[in-house]
Amino acid sequence: MKVAVLDTTKKPLAPTTPRRARLLLKKGKAAVFRRYPFTIILKREIVNPSTPDLKLKIDPGSKITGVAIVNQETGEVVFAGEIGHRGQTVKSKLDARRALRRGRRNRKTRYRKPRFDNRRRPEGWLPPSLESRVENVYTWARRLGRAYPITGVAMELVKFDMQLMENPEINGVEYQQGELQGFELREYVLIKFNHRCVYAGDDSPCDQVLNVDHIVSRSRGGSDRVSNLVCACRRHIETGSGGLTKFNRTRRSLPKAHWIDAACVGEDTPEKLDVANVQPLRIKATGHGARQMCSTDKYGFPIRHRTRRKCFMGFQTGDVVRADIPQGKFAGHHVGRLSAVRQRPSFRLNGFDVNPKYLKRIHQADGFEYRTRIDLGSRANARQKKALGHSTALP
Repeated sequence: MKVAVLDTTKKPLAPTTPRRARLLLKKGKAAVFRRYPFTIILKREIVNPSTPDLKLKIDPGSKITGVAIVNQETGEVVFAGEIGHRGQTVKSKLDARRALRRGRRNRKTRYRKPRFDNRRRPEGWLPPSLESRVENVYTWARRLGRAYPITGVAMELVKFDMQLMENPEINGVEYQQGELQGFELREYVLIKFNHRCVYAGDDSPCDQVLNVDHIVSRSRGGSDRVSNLVCACRRHIETGSGGLTKFNRTRRSLPKAHWIDAACVGEDTPEKLDVANVQPLRIKATGHGARQMCSTDKYGFPIRHRTRRKCFMGFQTGDVVRADIPQGKFAGHHVGRLSAVRQRPSFRLNGFDVNPKYLKRIHQADGFEYRTRIDLGSRANARQKKALGHSTALP
């Protein structure tokens, strides 16, 4: 994949090849800015840069969301990634907490009294498991927008009628007619904004095809009411259905994968997509740790207390580090994610303990775990790699 490039003012530039990025780093003209996604920053400012037409495409899913950045002019996939969500983990932890508190009440031991009268859900509330998925996608969309000069966003959406959820008593003809009986909703929104795109920034009528966009997206609790709708042209936002995504993928004879589905989202998908030798970044949401300060046994009694210090000797759990061990059983160079940072000079890395004096942090913990190699233990991944022309031998 291409390497993201920033100038000294952190303005995104046209992505470059890994070879050119290595030359810039070797000559001292650039430095590594971020490890995931790999981004370099130049040591000078670029005036009036020329940037390609890059579009961020998202294929949301309950367990895995595909993300791709496609060059609309050449059809090249500049970045590809798959975000693994932890929605089921969040739900199971909430269920375990609920069971523990219920057990304490039944045993008549120390507990927090149940709350019945003071439970208020704010407007636009989402279940924690669903909110975790939404925030993961939003976090990476914002992160990629700071690294690449993205000019538009395309997302696969599914139509869902929320009228009955907002008004449970509605039924019959009133439910079928909706809020604007006798007037087309889209025509009303177009006249309301005088056929102008609200994101264009000028008062002249837009020559592009105008679509109806949500001010507060439905994924964040927004509704289909007229007050939440605006006009937007296709240069700024685009949506597509799952059927269109499958049509684009099968027409181009591409294998099934989340990141490939993301590259095929939308009507303006390039006629030829260059997905050969693209190694997607596997992103797994891990969270930022637990807030539980007291560990209990199976009966709910405290057995140990954690310290209030999250960092020790400059490291914390989740940091991606490089270990240069000079001697011993694990002598050599190791790169991995710290699975345990203890309050003593012995950290857990790749299944063994290592002294922090041999460690160097290359990526700070951000709530995600990263992997670039395809797991050959999965037959689906092996078929995908073979179809894309990858070698099945690990480096």
